[in-house]
Amino acid sequence: MFWQLDDTHVNIYQHGENGPCFYLGESDREAGSADDFATRLAKEAGYMVYTLVVYEVTDWNSQLSPWPAKAAFGEEMFAGRGADTLAWLADKCIPRLREDGLITKGVPQYTAGYSLSGLFALWAFLESDLFDGAVSCSGSLWIDGWKQLWDLDNRLRDALKKENIPFDEKPFRAHITLARKARIDTEALKNWPVQECAFRVDEITLFQSTRINGVLTYLPLEKVGFKISGKAVIDGGDDMTHEEYNAAANHWIKKNAISKKMPADQLWEAIENYIQANNTCALATGSGSFIRCTPIEYAWHDGAFWMFSEGGQKFVGLEENKSVCLAIYDRYDGFGRLKGMQVSGTAEIMEPFSAEYIQAAEWKKISVDALRKLSFTMNLIKITPTEIEFLNSDFKEDGYDSRQHYDCGGHGRSRGLPQVICGKE
Repeated sequence: MFWQLDDTHVNIYQHGENGPCFYLGESDREAGSADDFATRLAKEAGYMVYTLVVYEVTDWNSQLSPWPAKAAFGEEMFAGRGADTLAWLADKCIPRLREDGLITKGVPQYTAGYSLSGLFALWAFLESDLFDGAVSCSGSLWIDGWKQLWDLDNRLRDALKKENIPFDEKPFRAHITLARKARIDTEALKNWPVQECAFRVDEITLFQSTRINGVLTYLPLEKVGFKISGKAVIDGGDDMTHEEYNAAANHWIKKNAISKKMPADQLWEAIENYIQANNTCALATGSGSFIRCTPIEYAWHDGAFWMFSEGGQKFVGLEENKSVCLAIYDRYDGFGRLKGMQVSGTAEIMEPFSAEYIQAAEWKKISVDALRKLSFTMNLIKITPTEIEFLNSDFKEDGYDSRQHYDCGGHGRSRGLPQVICGKE
């Protein structure tokens, strides 16, 4: 069977029905080679059922090269129009095969080729979700760029596995998304002037694309900043100047100065509701160069956090420094659903079996007699908040900024933040 689909000659060879379909890229200069190949394949296949689709390209080095690359022989460079060929397969060829009933939904599909066409076959399989596999016969894997991309992918996967970070096991597909669901005049786009450009990279962000309530959403997973010199800012030392550190530290101070603030009573009610809706925080303690962050359960009563603890390295910091910070937060589920709280406060170690100690045990429904029988002293930490920063995306629905600051007075250090004094507007 022969088609003329747009400007492309297509030969279709069926060996039975509903078998896997193979798409083979061939040069139009090798007229008759498709028939010879199909004849040999039929003899070798025996009773195997398959469909072979051979499409002819008019410019081998251009239409089958996935990306631009230097000439390998002579002066003809690889133009990198493989994406056009892949788009033709996806938008024209495969839909036509289904429309004519030559392939059915669910039939396995494979891209195939030899030499440069073999490189294109591998790239098309990795680049799209169209194919279930690829057949590459002596593929041109020496072409500039292929090995670097493959090595980068392997190094990234090895690093993720080493750190026990889960990741999508699907094959690597390098791409740049310019638009989604865009309606574009493809003919006009062909004549769109594209010029080479250079620009400075200040930051690289690793995103996860997912659908939330049916909406395609990109979730930032990790960011790496770059200095003008191109050196990645990934460690400490002299990567940032004092002025740069100071600018970063004051980022939210400046933002809060012009933010839409919530009335104090309303904010305090929201704060208490969030604290009481949770029961675990990350408690940071430290002194000098020592620092510790401990997940710990708490109870909230009388405007303070109460935490029973057998002991641990957090007490190294608490001995010298009673200023602490704790964080309570929800699992990240997108920028539109952020909830988290940072609480700065002052810690006290309560006298064992004092009135407050016994009261805290009753709140936690812990038997005081059982505590007395322990072979060690169960410690009780009381943390009185001095200032609270509450990030809650729901605040925007009421016309307020999502980030709110609450100054509880006491011994907290103001740091220049706009203050909302407890109980006062």
